[in-house]
Amino acid sequence: MKYPALSLTAAAALCAAPHSFAQAPETSEKPKRPNVIVILADDLGYRDTGAYGGKDIPTPHIDALAQNGVRFTQGYMTCPVCSPSRAGLLTGRYQQRYGFEFLCNVTARLKPGAKMGIAVGEKTIGDRMRALGYVTGALGKWHVGFDDEFLPMNRGFDEVYGDPGQPAYFIPPQYDTRNPGNEGAGKIRKPHKDYYITEDLTQRARQFISQHKDEPFFLYIAHKAVHTPLEVTEKYLARLPKENFKSENRRLHAAMTAALDDSVGGVIQALRENGLEENTLIFFSSDNGGAGTADNSPLRAGKGSTWEGGIRVPFILQWKDTLTPRVRDTPVSSLDILPTAVAAAHGKIDPDWKLDGVNLLPWLKGEKDKLERDALYWRLDAQWAVRQGDWKLVQGREGKSATSSIQVAVVGDVRLYNLAQDIGEKRDLAKEQPEKVKELQALYDNWNAQLMEPLWAPHEGKKSPKK
Repeated sequence: MKYPALSLTAAAALCAAPHSFAQAPETSEKPKRPNVIVILADDLGYRDTGAYGGKDIPTPHIDALAQNGVRFTQGYMTCPVCSPSRAGLLTGRYQQRYGFEFLCNVTARLKPGAKMGIAVGEKTIGDRMRALGYVTGALGKWHVGFDDEFLPMNRGFDEVYGDPGQPAYFIPPQYDTRNPGNEGAGKIRKPHKDYYITEDLTQRARQFISQHKDEPFFLYIAHKAVHTPLEVTEKYLARLPKENFKSENRRLHAAMTAALDDSVGGVIQALRENGLEENTLIFFSSDNGGAGTADNSPLRAGKGSTWEGGIRVPFILQWKDTLTPRVRDTPVSSLDILPTAVAAAHGKIDPDWKLDGVNLLPWLKGEKDKLERDALYWRLDAQWAVRQGDWKLVQGREGKSATSSIQVAVVGDVRLYNLAQDIGEKRDLAKEQPEKVKELQALYDNWNAQLMEPLWAPHEGKKSPKK
């Protein structure tokens, strides 16, 4: 597959000094540690790829990743909107434990004395992997803090190429640690002909892989795709005949997804070119459920809700020659990415870290019969949910908010569903199973009591009467 030419900025970056972090050489006395890559889409629908049953968008590279790896049918993010879900992924801890409940927006209302971002006392996956001697990179959308102390270059990542908030599709990222300028991170916002951020991040990822092929690396690729606005270059639209789509907006969404799929292919190609694919653990997922033109069927609702369509996402792991390709129906969480990556890197998970995620490897390798976790939890303002086994108790979005914020919802009664029998959450069993409601409510109440109050809130400041 042919990839677009590098931007002038990215091409110049190839001449930058190599990574300087001290790294002990691998020895023949112990197995070589794998590279780890996390590829995160933005607002990708549950059924927007062929791997998850989609029919209208060709996604051969994501489908191949699923075919060669472990595809989870019940993968979850910790929040139905992006900033909090990213914080949970990056720390392996429920983000509400450190006051991170809402989106990082410049209009958010901070509590007196509070700062908006992942609390400085929290360690990120970049911190954890760098402590193990890995070179670490963060590319693309950050969106978990704007002040200097919250930026990725100060939170465990050696190489950063991206934006603190929402990047633009046709403008290069704001920060580039390979090209430090007068402000220390290299502000490079200069649009140029044929630029598209999805392609640019692919090229930067390929460069990172090639440059660090001889040392273990951790790379976090956080795409803007397929978040609105619906913007894409003509080359991707040209692949998709209009007659194949119900609307032009769905076609635009499909073209953006095709670009994302090409990016996955570009990363895999770079690994193969450098002889690294078999020794690289790859995670692929999305930050929350799909929005607008996305297809979340057969799930209920989408982004911004604690119904399944807002929190259940595509979730794939590939580690060739180590993990047997298969489909798994057991619920897993983005919280599991950090402990699994640390374990793969031969690191020890310290109980003092108080992680909420679990290491998936013993279970995936067949060393354990089941995944040892009691329940999964969610809270976003008035919305919340708890899942234990097949049962889910939820207070979800059931009407439009009086505000414009996706984070503020009108909620209804607490409802109970058996997801094994009712994936679409259509039949409320709360009245039929009062003891199960009581049991799950107690689980949620116990977890909720452990959390901090949010350090900031949506600028509208209004909440549903039920919480």
